[in-house]
Amino acid sequence: MDTTRFVDYLTRQLLDPEPGLAERLHLAAWIDGPGLPLNAPAGRSVRFAAVEDALARFAAGTPPADLQPITTEWSSHEWVHFLQGLPPSASATQLAALDAAFHFTASGNAELLAAWFPLALRAGYAPADAALEEFLRQVGRRKFLVPLYRALLATPGGRARAQAIYQQARPNYHYVATGTLDALLA
Repeated sequence: MDTTRFVDYLTRQLLDPEPGLAERLHLAAWIDGPGLPLNAPAGRSVRFAAVEDALARFAAGTPPADLQPITTEWSSHEWVHFLQGLPPSASATQLAALDAAFHFTASGNAELLAAWFPLALRAGYAPADAALEEFLRQVGRRKFLVPLYRALLATPGGRARAQAIYQQARPNYHYVATGTLDALLA
C-alpha cells in the first residue's frame, strides 16, 4: 500500500464519517510533514529513566560502587545509554572508578566497548589501551572501527598509534571498512 491509497482508505473509512477529525489530528502534519508532529505522544522508558537517574547520581558524586544495586538488571542498551550520557569531560579517575565497579574494559560486548573506548581515549585512561588495540585487531565492522579510529586520531600521538594498529589489523577488515579507513588514516 502506498501513501495515496492509505490516505484514500483512511479518508473513506475513518475521516469522512467524522467531519473535522483530520484537522483535529493534524493529519497533514503526520502524513506530509517532517519529523513528528507537535501532537505526537512523548515516549517514556522507565528503564532509561533509571539510567538517567544513575547518571544524575554519578554526576552529583555518588561513587559507582553505590550504583551497582540499581544496575544489576541492566541490558547492554541501558549500559550503552549510560556511557553515552557521561560527559565528554569525564576524567581518567572517574573512568577508573566506573571500570572498577562495572568492568567495562573487560566486557565482551562490542556495543558497550564501542561506547566505552572513546571515553577512555578522551580521558587518557591507559588501562583500556590494550583492550582497545585488541578490539581493533579483532573486530572488523566499520560501524565500530570508524568512530574508534577517529577518537584515537584525536589523542596526542594518536595518528601514529592508529596507523600502527591499522597496519596489523587491516587484513581482517572488510573491503568497505578498509576503503574508509585507508582514506581516514592516510
